[in-house]
Amino acid sequence: MSIKKKVPAAIRKMEATIKALDDLENELDKREIDAPGIIQLKRDLTEFCEYLENAQWWRKA
Repeated sequence: MSIKKKVPAAIRKMEATIKALDDLENELDKREIDAPGIIQLKRDLTEFCEYLENAQWWRKA
Protein backbone atom coordinates (compact mmCIF):
# COMPACT_ATOMS: atom_id res chain seq x y z
CA MET A 1 0.00 0.00 0.00
CA SER A 2 1.39 3.40 -0.94
CA ILE A 3 1.90 6.30 1.42
CA LYS A 4 -0.73 8.26 -0.52
CA LYS A 5 -3.32 5.78 0.77
CA LYS A 6 -1.87 5.30 4.25
CA VAL A 7 -1.69 8.95 5.32
CA PRO A 8 -5.37 9.78 4.68
CA ALA A 9 -6.33 6.61 6.57
CA ALA A 10 -4.05 7.63 9.44
CA ILE A 11 -5.62 11.11 9.47
CA ARG A 12 -9.12 9.60 9.70
CA LYS A 13 -8.02 7.35 12.56
CA MET A 14 -6.42 10.27 14.40
CA GLU A 15 -9.59 12.32 13.98
CA ALA A 16 -11.63 9.44 15.45
CA THR A 17 -9.16 9.19 18.34
CA ILE A 18 -9.39 12.94 18.95
CA LYS A 19 -13.19 12.65 19.06
CA ALA A 20 -12.96 9.76 21.54
CA LEU A 21 -10.52 11.73 23.71
CA ASP A 22 -12.88 14.70 23.62
CA ASP A 23 -15.76 12.49 24.77
CA LEU A 24 -13.57 11.05 27.54
CA GLU A 25 -12.49 14.53 28.61
CA ASN A 26 -16.15 15.64 28.80
CA GLU A 27 -17.06 12.59 30.88
CA LEU A 28 -14.14 13.22 33.26
CA ASP A 29 -15.17 16.88 33.56
CA LYS A 30 -18.65 15.77 34.62
CA ARG A 31 -17.07 13.72 37.38
CA GLU A 32 -14.70 16.58 38.24
CA ILE A 33 -11.61 14.48 37.51
CA ASP A 34 -8.57 16.40 36.30
CA ALA A 35 -6.75 14.69 33.41
CA PRO A 36 -4.09 16.99 31.95
CA GLY A 37 -2.48 14.09 30.07
CA ILE A 38 -5.62 13.56 28.01
CA ILE A 39 -5.83 17.25 27.18
CA GLN A 40 -2.18 17.32 26.10
CA LEU A 41 -2.53 14.13 24.04
CA LYS A 42 -5.60 15.54 22.29
CA ARG A 43 -3.75 18.79 21.58
CA ASP A 44 -0.70 16.95 20.21
CA LEU A 45 -2.79 14.66 18.00
CA THR A 46 -4.77 17.60 16.67
CA GLU A 47 -1.58 19.49 15.85
CA PHE A 48 -0.03 16.48 14.08
CA CYS A 49 -3.24 15.76 12.19
CA GLU A 50 -3.36 19.36 10.96
CA TYR A 51 0.30 19.10 9.93
CA LEU A 52 -0.39 15.98 7.86
CA GLU A 53 -3.48 17.52 6.27
CA ASN A 54 -1.42 20.53 5.16
CA ALA A 55 1.78 18.66 4.25
CA GLN A 56 2.71 18.19 0.63
CA TRP A 57 5.54 15.64 0.95
CA TRP A 58 3.27 12.62 1.23
CA ARG A 59 1.12 13.72 -1.70
CA LYS A 60 4.21 13.88 -3.91
CA ALA A 61 5.54 10.46 -2.84
